[in-house]
Amino acid sequence: MKAAWAVSLLIILYLVAQWLMLRPHPEDRRRMRLREQAQKSGWQVRLLKPPAWWTTAPALVARYSWPCPQQALPRCRFLRDAEGRWQALPAGPVPALLQRLRAELLSAVECESAYLHVYWDESGEASDLAPLPALIDELTSSAIDHMS
Repeated sequence: MKAAWAVSLLIILYLVAQWLMLRPHPEDRRRMRLREQAQKSGWQVRLLKPPAWWTTAPALVARYSWPCPQQALPRCRFLRDAEGRWQALPAGPVPALLQRLRAELLSAVECESAYLHVYWDESGEASDLAPLPALIDELTSSAIDHMS
């Protein structure tokens, strides 16, 4: 009878251990919450291979995209180097707002005609993304200044 209880207990412990192994790691849960909050704020979140122009990127990066259909953004790219300084690709001025952001949070920023793409390691909070839509206004005004 004791052997039956011991076997039953071992089976139950085995099942509980398997269930615990299936649960996401706390860091993964934090990233899921971060992505949900960002999506509720209007960001489009994707995990994908880094763009070809970003040669030092990891194999998979998180890209948060802010849609801006009313404004035609200039096509530009900004990449943070190993020392934490921003550089424009191709060479050019870096918006002041990018210089003021916490450099350790973002890895690269790319503008297309209707989207602002932000690449980062998701180490911050969703509130860290709040100032980035203001970058759109800065980029469009600087593009207008360069055109005139």
